[in-house]
Amino acid sequence: RCNKYIDETAPWLLAKDDAARSRLEGVLFNLLECIRVLSVLLYSMAAYGLTRFPFRGRNVIIVFFSMTLLIPVNSLLYPIFFIIRRLGLYDTKAGLVLVFVAMGLPMSFFVLRGFFNNLPVEIEEAAYIDGASVWTTFFRIVMPISSASLVTVAILAFFNSWNDFIFALTLTSKTANRTLPLALKYFLTNFTYDYPSLFAVVVIIILPCIVVYALLQERITDGIVSSAIKG
Repeated sequence: RCNKYIDETAPWLLAKDDAARSRLEGVLFNLLECIRVLSVLLYSMAAYGLTRFPFRGRNVIIVFFSMTLLIPVNSLLYPIFFIIRRLGLYDTKAGLVLVFVAMGLPMSFFVLRGFFNNLPVEIEEAAYIDGASVWTTFFRIVMPISSASLVTVAILAFFNSWNDFIFALTLTSKTANRTLPLALKYFLTNFTYDYPSLFAVVVIIILPCIVVYALLQERITDGIVSSAIKG
């Protein structure tokens, strides 16, 4: 019964044939890659712009980001659901990517802003003297120097999106758009006492997080420390 359920209703969870396995890898890779790339790009641009360029209302935006950290995530569930429905992104991977990127912005913004505050302005001024534009300085000088903090932000975005349950449950309905935590929930509903299969699914879900953190834990520590220490 367990094998029949997996084959018929969730072949992308425990894929047994090449087509199902390719579909699983493609969905997960595309979703996580979009979240990682968009998160690093948008977070770094927002933090750099609000750190380096003074303009009217900058402090108001920074205070706004600070206040969002005080809002419980679950209280945003209905407004986000309403907005996603109005945008026509309900039950789409694009809707999930948009929500995951937006939810990680405040924390990642302050991690990167702390690093940019400690970054000597003279490095960028030297690039401007040599004729580099703002965009060239940002992408070719600032971002490579900020690699430790950018890796930290990317990993945090990966963990948040990989472990999310409530938003994926609310914003999706089709099996093809479910994330792994949702798959585990439906698996538990049907096979509560099938412990071997249950433990296999749990290992599949938590193993990537353990591997990523084990390989990049020094980068994470360096990124957080570099954002917290001045000088």
